[in-house]
Amino acid sequence: MSNQQEPENLAFDNEGSLQTLVRAITFSQGQFSLIILRCNYVALRQRMVERLHQVSPVEIYEITLPASVKTLYTNICEQLGDEQPPALMIFGLESVKDIDTVLTSANQVREEFRKNFLFPILLWVNDSVLQKFIRLATDLENWATIIEFENPTDELVNFLQQKSDEIFAGNITPNSQMCRELETARQDLQNRGEVLEAALQASLEFLLGLNDYLHDQIDSALSHYQQSLGFWRQSNYLERQGILLVNIASAYNRQSEKKSTENQRRS
Repeated sequence: MSNQQEPENLAFDNEGSLQTLVRAITFSQGQFSLIILRCNYVALRQRMVERLHQVSPVEIYEITLPASVKTLYTNICEQLGDEQPPALMIFGLESVKDIDTVLTSANQVREEFRKNFLFPILLWVNDSVLQKFIRLATDLENWATIIEFENPTDELVNFLQQKSDEIFAGNITPNSQMCRELETARQDLQNRGEVLEAALQASLEFLLGLNDYLHDQIDSALSHYQQSLGFWRQSNYLERQGILLVNIASAYNRQSEKKSTENQRRS
């Protein structure tokens, strides 16, 4: 890997973000405030949550939104009941199925948040949710403070290497969440000017192919698989060649099924 300059000490920055968050929670006691916590990685989020509970003098209540939730305000009311916690931390927004409706409705009842939730609300989001939040809940987002948490470069590289090795070994089965984090890690490294080693890039091509296959984007999956296979053939890595060939065969089979279904619809 060609390690170009690291723009900042991200581990130190994360600690600074935590201290900013603690101050915001403390100063917002007895009044509504919205604090959006931007983080793209579940493991990093878990570490920051544990650290927050250690350093915050204010007790923080936690709720997780169900994927089927339709309105943010109503769900918070249902989960809290008559309780008014010193602070509330909300998880699960990235898994909500109808996220557009949830954000739009939250913006429409923003005054209800301010009148009835007299405590700081901490809302975890990833980049995808944050972009939708800015677009669909503009007025509510204008009230918010955004605090960011990011992984240092070496942790991102280790994350990509570990997950790709585990997936190739069959120890874990990638889901949409994991594929999204892997793609985000690749993008983050690219944005920092990092050049991945050829073997790791080939592993990522395989993972991107798996992600496309999960979303039934078969042509794109085959393209990624073929790029990955080319590297492992040059490296004479027979085991990974075999894994790629099995997945390529599955993709061609799925492609054939789709074409057959389309032909039946036309006839």
